[in-house]
This record gives sequence, structure tokens and C-alpha cells, in this order.
Amino acid sequence: MKCKLAADTERQMWFPSSTGLLSVIAAVCCVSCGEKQQSESAPGGNDEKSRREEVRGSAAGQFIGRLETSKGDVYENVTIREVSAVGITIRHDSGSRRIPFEELPAGMRERFLFDPKEKEAAIAREHVIHSASDASHDAVEAVTAAERKKDGAAAYRKKVMMTLASKEARISSLQGEIYDLEREIQNEEDKKIHRREYYRRIGGISRAPILRQDVANKRQEITTLNQQVAALRVELDSISR
Repeated sequence: MKCKLAADTERQMWFPSSTGLLSVIAAVCCVSCGEKQQSESAPGGNDEKSRREEVRGSAAGQFIGRLETSKGDVYENVTIREVSAVGITIRHDSGSRRIPFEELPAGMRERFLFDPKEKEAAIAREHVIHSASDASHDAVEAVTAAERKKDGAAAYRKKVMMTLASKEARISSLQGEIYDLEREIQNEEDKKIHRREYYRRIGGISRAPILRQDVANKRQEITTLNQQVAALRVELDSISR
């Protein structure tokens, strides 16, 4: 039986049947509703959820000199970017990674209140969201002249607009990531100036060059996306004529 939110979603939203998005959206809604109902029905559920959010939220930006996982992977100069139900997302000397809770030291699992059931629900939600993204992308990229004729100009326009919106959202996300990276670069430069003794002891290691390369990669991706957005806008104009 579908939850009320999923049923309302189907009544209020429409997508071309070829994308298969309605079922995906309904699944997302049902997962979310199930999590909410489970949280509200559990004794002290709201208090526990607030405590988790507070503990995990306060960890963002914290620095760890060395982090070793249960698999033996070692990360140096770690900055915690985010703590979620699945694990922690970090930046380190060699890049970035999301480390599942199961691979973290026991102390970190306890600190961040790891809950296997919460992780299972979060992964299910990620799966349906990724499926929705893949479906919307594939639906537009795979459109052929024959399919365009079959669906009609209006349906084809909807598909193009979905891809356009997705790429513009990605550009906005990248711009936010670049802003955060540039702040981290500035922090690294400040550390190098004001904490010379620290940098002398660790051999003058700075994460700034790695962060700058990350920024350059993201700017290149934005350039490519802007070109694709421009092409999609031209395509929309041609449909309207």
C-alpha cells in the first residue's frame, strides 16, 4: 500500500512514461515516510534523532592528523566534511573519500552514534535517488528522431528541460564546493603563516596544492557543463519555433 505522500506525488507530478520516474519518486516518498514513522514510534525517537544530528553536525570541519581504518587504510591531515547515517566524508592529503561506519575505529562509531538500521534506510534512499537521476539523464540522452516524433514536441521538450535543470543544479553545487575549497585553501595559507613551528615539525606539508587542483578540476567541469547548457538552450529554442 502506498503512503499518502507517494499518492499525492503521483497526482501532482507528471513525467513521460519512458523515464519511469513516477515509481522512483513514489519509492523515495515511501522510504522517507517509513523512516519518519519509525523514528516517531520509537521511545525517545525524536530526542535520539536530535542528539545524533547535533553530534554529527558539530563534527564538520574538525581536523584529525592521522586516521587509520579497520582495513588498514591510513589518511593523513584529515578534515571531516560531513557525518551521515552511512559514515563520514573526509578530505585528506590525497583527495577525498566517504568512509563507511564499519571501517571506522570503534571510538568514532560510538561518538557518532552509528545505527546499522539507520544506515540501511539511508542507503535505500540513496539508491532510489540515484535511480531517479540516472533515469532522467538516460531518458533525454537516448532520445532519437523517431522517439521525438512518437512522443511529440511537448514531451521531448519536457525531457530536454529535465536534463537542463539537472546540469544547472550540478553547476550550482560545484560552485558551492569551490567556495568551500577556497576557504580551506585560505585556512591552509593562514596556518602556514601563523603556525610555522607546526609546519616545520611535519616537514612543511600543506594541503593547499591538492585543494587548488581540486578547484581547477571543478572549474573545468563547470566549463563543460556550461557548454552543454548552452546547447540545450539552443535546442529548446528550436523546439519552440
